[in-house]
Amino acid sequence: MRKRPIEAVGQVLASEVTIPNNAPPHPTVAFDGYAVRSEDTPGTLVVIDRDRCYGEAELERGYAIRVNTRDPLPKGCDAVAPLESVIMVDENHVKVPRIPRGLNVDEPGAYGVKGEVIANRNYPLGYATAVVLDYMGLMVDVYEKPRVILMSIHGGYDVTGLLFAKLISYYAPWVDYKYIRIATGLSYNELSSHLRGYHAGIIIGGAGPSKNDLLEKFVEKGIGNVVFRGVDIKGGRPSSLIKLDGKPVLWISGPPATFSSTFFLLALPFLKSLGKCEEQCYIGYLKAKLMSEYPHDKPTGLYVKLVYKEDGVEAYPLSQEKQRIMNYLLIPRSHGVAVITSRTSYGSFVPVFYLP
Repeated sequence: MRKRPIEAVGQVLASEVTIPNNAPPHPTVAFDGYAVRSEDTPGTLVVIDRDRCYGEAELERGYAIRVNTRDPLPKGCDAVAPLESVIMVDENHVKVPRIPRGLNVDEPGAYGVKGEVIANRNYPLGYATAVVLDYMGLMVDVYEKPRVILMSIHGGYDVTGLLFAKLISYYAPWVDYKYIRIATGLSYNELSSHLRGYHAGIIIGGAGPSKNDLLEKFVEKGIGNVVFRGVDIKGGRPSSLIKLDGKPVLWISGPPATFSSTFFLLALPFLKSLGKCEEQCYIGYLKAKLMSEYPHDKPTGLYVKLVYKEDGVEAYPLSQEKQRIMNYLLIPRSHGVAVITSRTSYGSFVPVFYLP
């Protein structure tokens, strides 16, 4: 999909953008003032009309021409005297101090060299970059926005759904999403109908582990293909990924206390993969040595304190009581979350994410 850059802000680039020609293509004035021949300075110079110097003729010795930033440098000139550095003798003469060759002149390619990459493939196009590309008259190729249906179980998890919608708008502008509320007893046919016309879905609430939760009922009936189940981003708050009608559906925990960590650790990477976005996460990531044993096979996330040592970073899990208390706080009181995928021994290296 080819667009004007200003119309593609937030979308992911399908190809890298390179500078087609040197910018500027010729020596350019970098400061408001008077274009001069450096060998004529210091001295009193005659000011002439700029139209006289934008043809083939070079500026003659003893003359200066009034110029503005980004004007092409008149032929024969090799420097620009800033306005504040000159003294007006009369309307036709200026007294110019010593001006070295090349002062206040941008040479060809000073802003960008032909062939230089200025926007990378698989990265979202930012507004500032789009303005520059649009000014240069370039077009960009972008991926189609993935269409995602965001659903929350009506009544209990409306707040989490609204918070997720705001986070998607801010952190995943390459996604075209719609937010709706669904009933607790939603049938497969109803869910399939909601997914129609979308590439993927995110469901908030009803993720388990209770047998009364909607996901558990679907799995019991053999509805959908389970990609993974029961990843605890926070203890007791499992999340799963299933495929319904061939479309990935991320099914996540509903309590508002878990929305931040669940979004950044699961939903954002999920949305990035849908949009072919390779931009680095907005949260920090590092590998740390787990200074504790995790004897269980069930995946989980542990709040940890980090200690920086000469030979690496050590991650110390908070106490079980504090791990439990954290599940009900919007802002974690730890350095980050260590993601544990299976039974892990003391001293093993695990990924740790900083939460915003």
